[in-house]
Order: sequence, then structure tokens, then C-alpha cells
Amino acid sequence: MDALLEEPLLNGNDGENNVRDSNKSNLGENLALFSSASISSILTFSWMNPLIATGYKKALDLEDVPQLASVDTVKWSFPILRNKIESDSGSNGQVTAFTLVKALVCTTWKEILSTGLLSLTYSVASYIGPYLIDTFVQYLNGHREFKNEGYLLVYIFFLAKLVECMAQRHWYFRLQQAGARAKAALVAMIYNIGLTSVAAFAATVIVMLANFPLGSLQEKFQDKLMKSKDRRMKATSEVLRNMRILKLQGWEMKFLSRIIELRNIEAGWLRKYPYTWAMTMFFFWGAPTFVSVVTFGACMLMGISLE
Repeated sequence: MDALLEEPLLNGNDGENNVRDSNKSNLGENLALFSSASISSILTFSWMNPLIATGYKKALDLEDVPQLASVDTVKWSFPILRNKIESDSGSNGQVTAFTLVKALVCTTWKEILSTGLLSLTYSVASYIGPYLIDTFVQYLNGHREFKNEGYLLVYIFFLAKLVECMAQRHWYFRLQQAGARAKAALVAMIYNIGLTSVAAFAATVIVMLANFPLGSLQEKFQDKLMKSKDRRMKATSEVLRNMRILKLQGWEMKFLSRIIELRNIEAGWLRKYPYTWAMTMFFFWGAPTFVSVVTFGACMLMGISLE
């Protein structure tokens, strides 16, 4: 295992083959589960069951982890990225930001396309419930359009939620898969041209520092949101318990305005919380790209050849 860790990242010579042969007894023939899975297994993520079952019985070792599919390895993604950059950079060998982005898109275009389709499917499925909620309320009030309308509405709600959940899970999975593939290719290229560690470290520190205030704000907004919700629910409960007294004294509008005021305060915190959450997710998912762009930008500014 030590010999495997000491091998160069992109060494495809006989030394790597010898190391693999020497460790074959340990790794065995642990094939890639995802690449050999059926369609139903991919849809339900049941191809992970053997690994989960092994992890339930004991702590996972390196030989328990399945191998990557060939398309997810750096040996597959790095040549595509390198050849695309070389073909687009021209005779002068200059690499621009557009050239790099174009090469990354060509490396992961299938995942980008599938991610877009899954995102569209998720958005459409998530709007089916709100779109049919009025029809469902009318059905509960006794308005029937046709026979077995209730069964059809329940089936549509269930199917829409099922499609929404599955599309969201596969959307996130494909997004992480594309990010891992692009990151592997970029790391391999940086490894070949010489790592500008100072710029990468500085970019990483900036991203980490940017997450601290956002996390604090998100925690603060969530705390304020829960407190304002408790105050509104408490006031509403008191109004409902004392409804006769309010009607007798004619205080309905006064207490209604108070509840509306509490609701507006809650809505204000509710609006702020998703904004901070979206910014946090933006920094989280954009951190690898930001660090990579800063690293390549440092290479170009310092005149390091990207060939």
C-alpha cells in the first residue's frame, strides 16, 4: 500500500502495473458498483446496498470500497481536458478563462446535461402539488368533477412527490459526480504543471472565512424565526381560546392586527433565512471552482506554461 501511495499521480508505466499486481490480493476484484448496476438499481440507489451492508457489519477498509468506473477516473477525464485545452489554445499556447471553462464543459457535458434535465424535472414536479391544491380543496368541499376523482388526485400527488424526490436525489448525485470528475482533471493538470500552492491555499482560506459570517447569520435568523413563530402561535392560541370575550367586547380587529403584525415579523425573518442559506450553498458548491480558477489564474500571471 505504501508503494501505491508513493506512485506518481499519472504514471502509466510498468511500475504502476507492478504495484497493482502486488496489491491485487488485498483489493481483489471489487468492481465498480455503479457502472454495472441496472436501471432500477440506479433509480433507487440500491447499488449501494452491498457497501452499506459491509459497513454495518464492520468498519470499512480500503479493499471494501468499490473501484471507480472508468469514466470517473482521472485517466479518462484528464486526457479529454488536456487535449481540448491544447486544441483551443492555438499555436501560442495561451490559455484563457473561456478556454478553461470550455474544456471543463467538454469534459463533463453529459453530467451537465443530465443535471439540467433533472433540475427541470424537479421544478415541474414540485409545482404539481400547488397547482392542484385548489382542485383538492374543492373535492373536500363536496365538488366532484367525475367519479373516482379523489383516488386520481391522491395518485397524482403521490406520483409527483415521488418524481420530485427522486429527481432531487439524482440531481445532487449527478452534480457531485460532475464536480468530482472536473476536480480530478484539474488536479491532475495542476500536478503536471507545478502546483501554485500559495494561491490555492489563500483561496481556500478566503472561502472558509466567508462561510463563518454566513453561518452565524443563518443561525441567528433561524433563532429569530423560531422565536417569532412561537410568539405568533401563542397569540393565535390565546385569541382562539378567548374568542367569545373578543366578540363580546368588539376586539376582533385589534387582535387581528396584532396577529398580522406578528406574522409580518415572522415573514421578514423567513425571507432572510433562505437568502443566507442560498449564499452558503453558493459558497459551498462554488468553492472547488473558485480555488481551481484562482490556481490557474496564478499560473497564467506567473507565466507558468499550461502545456
